[in-house]
Amino acid sequence: MGDTSAAIRGAQEAGADNAPQAALHLELANEQLAQAQDLAEDDPRTANMLLDRAHADAELAVALAHTHELQEEASAAQLRIQ
Repeated sequence: MGDTSAAIRGAQEAGADNAPQAALHLELANEQLAQAQDLAEDDPRTANMLLDRAHADAELAVALAHTHELQEEASAAQLRIQ
């Protein structure tokens, strides 16, 4: 769970909350992490699958946050040169 929590923190630090699609995947990652924690003792296999999904969603949130930031910078640059 530590790797997944770290991936979620990384997404938050990357600004995923400020990019709509990234925020969605960050929310999914948080929900999946919470579900995995609830299931850890009773159903460890499902909990591990949820952790994998949460980790993937957190990594996707990072990528989407970076993409959003680059698109914002490109738009600002385009406005400056017009």
